[in-house]
Amino acid sequence: MRGAELEAEWSPTDRIALSAALTWARGRVLDDDSFAADVPARSAVLTVRHAFSEVLWGRLRARLVARDDEPGPTEIITPGYSVLDLSAGFDVSRTFEVVVSGSNLFDERYPVSADVDAPLAPGRSAAISLQARW
Repeated sequence: MRGAELEAEWSPTDRIALSAALTWARGRVLDDDSFAADVPARSAVLTVRHAFSEVLWGRLRARLVARDDEPGPTEIITPGYSVLDLSAGFDVSRTFEVVVSGSNLFDERYPVSADVDAPLAPGRSAAISLQARW
């Protein structure tokens, strides 16, 4: 198995943070040179976070996954896909934060893994949560 992962973060201002992560992996079975199972497809994650104020923030995240045409022995070829997520948070106190999030905003349909029996990932979803810090 061989691969690489690259991560970068940059804050052009005090209120804006940008991050990116790239992954690449490839695996072969040494005995017969076939493709190994459970090797993830190439992917990139790009995130923009903006602090609108001391208590309000927003985040946009795009995940891009390439087509996996090197399936292992119990896997299938999987299509490439893109997923866009959006979230915002509001500090209601020093301890509690309310977060509203939307995931898979374009309702992309893709298998959760390359496994032959893998179900499709959940479609578009939304959530509201109360988070505590201590």
